[in-house]
Amino acid sequence: MKYTEIDYDRIRKEAEQNEQIMLTDQEFLNVVFLCTRKIELNGLDAEYMNVLLPDEIRHYAIRREVNTITFLVRKMEEMEDGTDNYKTVSCRC
Repeated sequence: MKYTEIDYDRIRKEAEQNEQIMLTDQEFLNVVFLCTRKIELNGLDAEYMNVLLPDEIRHYAIRREVNTITFLVRKMEEMEDGTDNYKTVSCRC
């Protein structure tokens, strides 16, 4: 199977419904790129994309939520402290 034969729209729609999220087109393309790299680095067939992509979309959604919560907690700590000295490290996700 070739990457062009994979039904990306179906996989995306099902994963977004299952996880109750919506990805931007750029976020989805980033996840597809990550999956493609993993498949190629491990010497797997492109058909594995059907298994890997839904899982990576779920993992992406979890990471995005954790990052959002962490950001909000840090902002709340800054507001409680009143000093605005709380140092944050940008996420390169």
